[in-house]
Amino acid sequence: MGDKKFIADPPEFRTLGDNMYKETKKRTFVKAVAWRLIAIVNSFTILTLGIADGNLENALLMNASGIIVYFLFERAANQVESGKEETK
Repeated sequence: MGDKKFIADPPEFRTLGDNMYKETKKRTFVKAVAWRLIAIVNSFTILTLGIADGNLENALLMNASGIIVYFLFERAANQVESGKEETK
């Protein structure tokens, strides 16, 4: 059957070049807190600017922008080496 490839690695194991790494609990915690702060600012900004009039439109806009901001957040977080432990 050969090697099976998974669509996504488990969140605690990622690749770092040719090496695998594991996130420390501290790194995961810091990322979680940082993301929540960014998400709050994202929601606050959308609601404060009043771009959409209805609740549904606001919810859809916050989720759409949240996906984009989260993608950028993860890409930036992957550039930070702190809290990564190489595995073999």
